[in-house]
Amino acid sequence: MDKFKNIIIGFGKAGKTLAKYLAQHDETVLLIERSKQMYGGTCINVGCLPSKNLIFNGQRGVDFTTAVNKRGEMTRQLRNKNYHMVADEPLATVWDGSARFIDNYVLAVVMSDGTTKKVRGERIFINTGAVPNWPSIPGLEFSQRIFTSKEAMELEKQPKRLAIIGGGYIGLEFAGMFNSFGTHVTIFDQHTRLLEREDPDIATEVVADLTDAGIEIKPETQLTQVKDNGEKVTLYYQQGDQSSTAEFDAVLVAVGRRPNINSLGLENTDIALTSRGAIQVDDHLRTTVQNVWALGDVNGGPMFT
Repeated sequence: MDKFKNIIIGFGKAGKTLAKYLAQHDETVLLIERSKQMYGGTCINVGCLPSKNLIFNGQRGVDFTTAVNKRGEMTRQLRNKNYHMVADEPLATVWDGSARFIDNYVLAVVMSDGTTKKVRGERIFINTGAVPNWPSIPGLEFSQRIFTSKEAMELEKQPKRLAIIGGGYIGLEFAGMFNSFGTHVTIFDQHTRLLEREDPDIATEVVADLTDAGIEIKPETQLTQVKDNGEKVTLYYQQGDQSSTAEFDAVLVAVGRRPNINSLGLENTDIALTSRGAIQVDDHLRTTVQNVWALGDVNGGPMFT
């Protein structure tokens, strides 16, 4: 069994920074990442930077396909830079694989080639981030026209009509971005107003800007069914006493995110969760297990990436 002073699960912002720091301070570090496409974490690959890059190019009048290609080239360069930031440290090791706890100190890692390795860490840092929430709407799970924010940034063909489920930060950012490329965007939200956690005056100004840009907003709307129709998808919805349908080329689901813990095997440890399903930590990000810490979105903090 391999042994390391430090094991970090997840190549996100906290993980990569900590790995480099520890390696430069004469401690062995193993950094485990399940996807080579996620070296560097959410922000540089499928979050802050690529979304802003697409928004910037849309506002400059760059066509959609060219903008998507520019985004792809940018993220490839950033991934490579972030990988070598860690991997080139003599005391750092990077494994491509999925980690699962066997106990408080030992992990089983299914490597990218299908083999499994066991590894023991004196200290373990969980940095697995968050995953999108998925609403319970009949037909949603069977549709081929449904996308998360990650997949929406990788579309090869620009949708002429896009539905966005969710009126939070991610939904509104993507509404503005696709609108800048000329896509007709409709936002469906179950709440009385968008950005329900923000001050009403702020939300009002944001809605005014979106509406002025030609984005259609449907608040207090319940989606009742999703049904594919060839290359289109039909949304069935209820707004007040009125039932309606609308047809789109694609649907973006953006109803929030939750800590990414399902495959970690936490049931094999003494790590406790909060009532909201995040890993419980103290003021120093230490979990209820003395040698394990949880960093970033996985511990339930604000998820703005």
